Amino acid sequence: MSRVINVGQEAYKGGDYTPIPTGTQLIATVYAIEEVPVKSGPNQGKPQLDVTFKVQGGQYNGREIRYQKIPLYDGPAAWKLVTFADAVGWDTKPAVQLPDNLQSVLGTSLMIKVREDEPNAKKQVFNSVTGYAKANGSAATAAAASPTATPSWGSLTKA
Repeated sequence: MSRVINVGQEAYKGGDYTPIPTGTQLIATVYAIEEVPVKSGPNQGKPQLDVTFKVQGGQYNGREIRYQKIPLYDGPAAWKLVTFADAVGWDTKPAVQLPDNLQSVLGTSLMIKVREDEPNAKKQVFNSVTGYAKANGSAATAAAASPTATPSWGSLTKA
């Protein structure tokens, strides 16, 4: 026997899933985080963070940016770990110190800068994060409070 569930008309409207434009800076929270190994390539087996962000406020409110990889080893992309760690309040000097419980960072707000990735084989375009900054800085707070305010990215990364 089947069940009938009555839902309002809003449930039938499709959402807007067009990519967020490259260069957009948004307040987001850490929605999911886990340590996973690199699956392939020259760094296969090395540890990395797999992070999902949820946008807070503005026209992209509630959007998730998933599968952001942050290496937990030194190399050309080590800046991702340093800037992410600084943005969420982890100690970064003289070395980045991860908390014993990565889940303790869930819900932490930070400013992210996004880009549109190239279309995949299915012609889908996703977003990825290209920068991190503290959300409690004056420029970040102003950007969150006013959707028309667009501080320069450089001002977001200055202490």
